[in-house]
Amino acid sequence: MGVFVEDISRYMTRQPHFNAQELLFDELLKTNFDIVPKSLKGVLIGRSLWCTHSICDLLRLHEDAGKQYASKVLDFSVQALCEVESTSVQLIATRTLIKYTRKKKNEELLANSTKFERILKPLMLLLDKAPLDCVYLPIEAFATFSKINKSTIAQMSPLVTPKLLVLFRNHHSEGALGSELINLFKQWCNYDECRQIFVNTFIPFIMQIVDAYYKSTPNAENKHQVLSLKD
Repeated sequence: MGVFVEDISRYMTRQPHFNAQELLFDELLKTNFDIVPKSLKGVLIGRSLWCTHSICDLLRLHEDAGKQYASKVLDFSVQALCEVESTSVQLIATRTLIKYTRKKKNEELLANSTKFERILKPLMLLLDKAPLDCVYLPIEAFATFSKINKSTIAQMSPLVTPKLLVLFRNHHSEGALGSELINLFKQWCNYDECRQIFVNTFIPFIMQIVDAYYKSTPNAENKHQVLSLKD
């Protein structure tokens, strides 16, 4: 099924009268991974998640059936992110959850806010072990899920922000990573609960960057001066 799932999804999107949701979602989500050999379990979960990600667009079609499978997709993705140790599986689970949230209405997401709270700690750990070309995924996930539960994100921000600032300092010019970080910082600055952490960490961090540039380009006016903030 994995070979054809994207083609099937595109066809169903263009031909909504052709309803094969039951076939697709049941085939993907009914697998009992507990009986799969350990050596294959991670691969099969990852492949199933990839296929599930590919057909998330179908959740908007045939609304009644979509609701039936939406909960299963969410549970499967959250469980994979929280319980599977493989980094690659956690990354595709994160990608699936991001796409899932974009296909659902805000009130539906709020109704499942406790499920999204489970993934915040795994996402924080994923910042440390994801390869550089994929670390934007947990960052994008934080930005996406911040809209669901601001209070929980506010509690997490003091733990997450130092990691994000280090990433920004070292890799802000790496593809989409810098822009994803800036978008997240802008969003968190709008939350009263998050604002103080940026006053304490982000502003001094930016001053360090400016000061480094200031010292690296001396001239007659600044070579003996120390850059500082004025009250």
